[in-house]
Amino acid sequence: MSREQYGYRGDARENKESTLPEAKIDSRASKDHPGRNEDAALGDVIRLREEAVKPPEMHTKDSAADSEAVRQARERELKVADQLKDKKVFGVLDGISGGREGGGTGVVASRLASARLSERMAEMPPGLTVEQTKEHMLKAMQEADADVKAYRDAASASGDDARKKELKQMGTTADMVALVDNPDGSQEAVIGHVGDSRVYLFDEKTKTLRKLTIDENVVGYLHRMGQISREQYDLVMDTDDISQLPPDLQKLGANFGMRDTRSAKNTLFNAIGTGGVTKDNVFSVRVEPGQKLMITSDGVHDNLNDAELQELLASGKTMEQIAEAAYDTGRKPDDISGAMIEIKGEAPEARAARQAEEQKDMQMRTWEKEVGDARAEIARLEALKAAGAAGNKRIDGRADVMMNVDGRAIMEMAQLGGEKGVDKLIRDWKIFSLSREYQVAQSDMAETQKDLGMSASQAAEQLAVQRNIIDWQRQVQSIARASMPGRGRSNAMMGSREAMDYVSQRMAQGESPKDIIDQAAMMEKNAELKAGRLSGIEKMGERLREITDQWQQLEGEKRNEAAAMERSQMDAARRQLDAAGPSRQEAAPQQQPQQQPAKKKPWYKRLFGG
Repeated sequence: MSREQYGYRGDARENKESTLPEAKIDSRASKDHPGRNEDAALGDVIRLREEAVKPPEMHTKDSAADSEAVRQARERELKVADQLKDKKVFGVLDGISGGREGGGTGVVASRLASARLSERMAEMPPGLTVEQTKEHMLKAMQEADADVKAYRDAASASGDDARKKELKQMGTTADMVALVDNPDGSQEAVIGHVGDSRVYLFDEKTKTLRKLTIDENVVGYLHRMGQISREQYDLVMDTDDISQLPPDLQKLGANFGMRDTRSAKNTLFNAIGTGGVTKDNVFSVRVEPGQKLMITSDGVHDNLNDAELQELLASGKTMEQIAEAAYDTGRKPDDISGAMIEIKGEAPEARAARQAEEQKDMQMRTWEKEVGDARAEIARLEALKAAGAAGNKRIDGRADVMMNVDGRAIMEMAQLGGEKGVDKLIRDWKIFSLSREYQVAQSDMAETQKDLGMSASQAAEQLAVQRNIIDWQRQVQSIARASMPGRGRSNAMMGSREAMDYVSQRMAQGESPKDIIDQAAMMEKNAELKAGRLSGIEKMGERLREITDQWQQLEGEKRNEAAAMERSQMDAARRQLDAAGPSRQEAAPQQQPQQQPAKKKPWYKRLFGG
């Protein structure tokens, strides 16, 4: 069978063909098909009917073979059930039997596919990236697709016409979700989607619901072809009575021989078992804490439209309660299955703040390590310089001194350019160390300012205020202490006139000297605590100024030395040019006897000035 494939990325769809795929699977409900009850699942899935968990008795032309296939598939699922729980993998599969009530070939299809998907997803190695998870899921779905197709083909080859007819539309939908933790702490959901089951994303903050998948039916096909908009697609899929649709949307699928839009909604062009699973059936979306992913069979979203589902989720309903609500509507008797996945973890803002703090801490540790390494190298070079100087003194008296440590120091110093070369290295390492110390001190200053909620200038003003408060409270205590009974008045003069008047007024109001002292001592202590925090910025500012002064001094020395070297080189060049200039001028007449050059300044003066 030929079939067209589509690219899935959110709402983006790509297809240049305009013909309807030949493979069609009818999933409509009818009097003969009140409910398929042929689902399977991965992970913790809510099902309303017990026969969905324990498959009902088979009603096929070869029920013995089909029952045995279902039994074996179920055993395979159970073997990996515990492993699958740790993989953060969830899924809903809804079997399709082409019009037969529960117990048809759709049971076989969903069980075979579920067994293969369970096995392959349980084998998924930990720590896979999003792209690797997509590749793994795609391979698992393609193997499940091949299993169902192989069973149908084998059973058809050995069966009669009636058996071939019931196997013709055998298949299953499959929607899977695997959560992936990214290195940056964010999470993504890798989604595999085939058929007309769905995956929704609900945001608790905004209380909004969004469909992440497009049904692989004729209506979805027309949307992907660009013949109807996303708004028209949603309207058609959420409207039960097609007579309520605009006239141009009531006959969708007419060009493909279908009666009306209802047929277009119920006819699938892809399912597990039809050989149509490609990389376009797997995609990923970013998910955040506070969001929920919901996987539903068509028994849920055919009985509850998107607005009703959103209202139920916004009111805090669980998956079981939503499934019950879908069943209670009685609109479309069908299998009802669903899974709810709550995304937990850090909120994006908290994660960004934590990562920024971790990055800052890492940078600080790097700077501090570089400062330590620089200081160690400075100490080593200074020791080398001292050892070399001592060795030079000893060389005058001993020829064999080159064999000892001092001798080796002299050799290394020579390689570094002698004492001057070592001095330059020491200075460069000091400049480097000071640059890193400056970064550390500045970062500490910024962090302290952030904690206090004020700038350095504001902190300085507040520090002055707190120091005045401390001084005032001490004066008040001194005066009040001198005013206590039995104390002389001489000590009262330690306070200012304002403080003495203040204490006198309070005592005139009936306060005792002890009460005044206790209150002043408490206020002094509070002011000292505030001043202690504020003085940290003052000390950091002093340290920054000290580092800056040392840094500028060393950079100035380096610039002066470079300028002196440049002048020395220029002087040497002038001397060389002076020595070479006359000989060139004497040779000039010999080279050009007919011309006498005009008298000019020496050429090195024209070059360097002077």
